[in-house]
Amino acid sequence: MKKLNVGLLLGIGALVFALGMNYRYAIDDYGIKTNTLSTSVMADGSNSGDESGSVESGDGSGLTSTEYDTTHKVITINKENYQEKIKYSELFDSVKYIRLENCDDCLIADIDKIIFFNNCFYILDKRQNILFNFSDIGKLIWKIDKKGNGPGEYRTLMDFDLDNNRLYLYNPRVNVLEYDLSCNYLNKYPVNNVFGTSILVNNESFYFNTCNNPTEYGNYHLLQMEHYGKSFKKGIEMTQKNLIGKCITFNQRYSFFRYQDKIRFFIPFSTKVFSIEKDSISVQYFFDFKNNNLPESFFENNTYEDLKKFSSYAYGFNSFWENNLFIYFNINLMENNWDFLYSKQDNKLIYGYFSDDIAFCWPKFQIVNDDFAIGFRTMDELFNEYNYSKEERKNTVLKEIIDISNDDDNPVLLIYYFKKF
Repeated sequence: MKKLNVGLLLGIGALVFALGMNYRYAIDDYGIKTNTLSTSVMADGSNSGDESGSVESGDGSGLTSTEYDTTHKVITINKENYQEKIKYSELFDSVKYIRLENCDDCLIADIDKIIFFNNCFYILDKRQNILFNFSDIGKLIWKIDKKGNGPGEYRTLMDFDLDNNRLYLYNPRVNVLEYDLSCNYLNKYPVNNVFGTSILVNNESFYFNTCNNPTEYGNYHLLQMEHYGKSFKKGIEMTQKNLIGKCITFNQRYSFFRYQDKIRFFIPFSTKVFSIEKDSISVQYFFDFKNNNLPESFFENNTYEDLKKFSSYAYGFNSFWENNLFIYFNINLMENNWDFLYSKQDNKLIYGYFSDDIAFCWPKFQIVNDDFAIGFRTMDELFNEYNYSKEERKNTVLKEIIDISNDDDNPVLLIYYFKKF
């Protein structure tokens, strides 16, 4: 029994030492370099679809596994880049808010996605299965609230996108519905039982984030369907078998990001950001946490629940945005949720926690471009922020909003304007 206890203690000591070394070397060297990486995608399918509106699956003979090599940027995380607070005043010089109209026809339960186009805000409320359109001063213009099985109707409104002055509403496993910007129903496109959490539409292609759900085309994180869903094109294969069928998003409200004419895509259990073009899918950025990188083979022998035993790994990609000045991403590391900000001008990375020292509103950014970032907060959240420390916030934008609002009003949109560096 004594020998067993000694062996057990030695084993525990070795484990503690290994974990300590892993923590010590978690983020030791900073740098940025260029490298090459292969990502497995599927080559073009031979079927192009017909005029019937059905989805062609084929027998797979026209599909071959192809390795696409691409030059991409590696951003290495270093513990010396820790800054604790990343102040909004270092990035933005001003902020304005837009109170969304409150009326019986425009009450919002939650905001899941915002698209700003032609001075209008298109807002998805998945809890109510409604798409709202508000003006740039917050007045309701129209809403699409068509639950059912008839023309232009949907069972579930999972996501939407806007492309070439058309709105595309994703009814998972069933179809994508096309509307014009005046709320007129135009067409429907079958999706052949594809289930995902988000959709992007670009150049007549549908891109689905499958959220680890299997499809008849195989197991993919990202699935591209050409010709408005008529034919399978390619995808990012899912090789982590113990994740298949497990949709885990870490409060991730979106997985696609448009930057100028480019499209970025990211998934929770990876520190890669992919670039999507019509004929290729490649790695654009790799955020290197060195010893803390989650091994790509981790889920071959482990489950998501096993991650609790390996808290030093970087995973749980929550959000990403990019403009001409910065690259931002948010990831779980060492049981904390960190904000990472890379300056393109200075080639410098800092990480810590964002601190809204301008408006004290801490919005969830949904839209970022070279000029501004747009986010939102619910009114009950803002009231809680204000009550947390009234004295500190009494002469702020937050106080101004509180003074003219009720805690059950519609969410407030907040626009933060970038400094001119």
